[in-house]
Amino acid sequence: MVLDIMMKHSAFLFVFAFAFLAVFCCLSSARAQDQTALRAMFESIMDKQKQAATERGDTLNFEGDIQIEDAGSYYAATLPHASLTTKEGNTLEIGMIAVNASPQSKPGIWKVTIALPTPFTLKDSKGTPLMTMSVGSQSVTGIWNNNIEYFTQLNADYRDIIVQDVTQGFSAKLGTLGLKSDLTETAPGKWSGPIDIKLEKLEAVIPDRQMKISLGSATNRVHLLSYDPALIQSKRAELSALQEKAANSTKNEEQNLAIGTLIFDLLTKSGDGLKTDYAVENFEVIAPQPGQPGHG
Repeated sequence: MVLDIMMKHSAFLFVFAFAFLAVFCCLSSARAQDQTALRAMFESIMDKQKQAATERGDTLNFEGDIQIEDAGSYYAATLPHASLTTKEGNTLEIGMIAVNASPQSKPGIWKVTIALPTPFTLKDSKGTPLMTMSVGSQSVTGIWNNNIEYFTQLNADYRDIIVQDVTQGFSAKLGTLGLKSDLTETAPGKWSGPIDIKLEKLEAVIPDRQMKISLGSATNRVHLLSYDPALIQSKRAELSALQEKAANSTKNEEQNLAIGTLIFDLLTKSGDGLKTDYAVENFEVIAPQPGQPGHG
């Protein structure tokens, strides 16, 4: 009797353990696939950003490897240390960007939160600081669609941004920078919805011109109609090449016309159109006329 009971329980425990291991192995395999897909996504984004920088005549550098940790309900990723060397020889130290990402039900769709390093520092070729930018607080969440390489949903809120030019004394403070988007696929490959930009409490001082600029708030909403991100992506390299050519050309009017034509083509061919609204409140520029005392 006792032996019979033990045998039955042993069989049950064996079946339970086997089932548990099978599920665990499947989950482990799925988690490994998620991490592989996430790493490939970051590598693709980094490669394209490097290519875009090269087309502008700059160099985007990444030092180190992509780090991804399984945190259970999401993956915690840290991207390599990034820096941008401009064609003038200056270097913008960006740092390491942190991303928490969780896969959604559809392949290639990720819910993400992003944290930028702060501060950013711009240095000359000798390593002397030229400019810094710090962010007091930040909150960035969104839905990244890797199939179109675009945020279909984004809610970014940056507070207390301070920019300081060490050499010229220029300084600026921005109370709030907000970015939002909410796009839906209205037809295969076509996306519609609003994109909002908000600025609040801007104050800038330009000492060499004895100028002060202030802005209470500014908002801009662009509502896209059947927008095709793939077409924009295909034209991005062409646009960057035209901008670089314009920057190095004495025929600015001709180059600007080419850029304007391409942008107009994108606006008219990448979708069924767009609507835009903007509002500005309490915008003020104070600058003395020649011979008049400056405003302190």
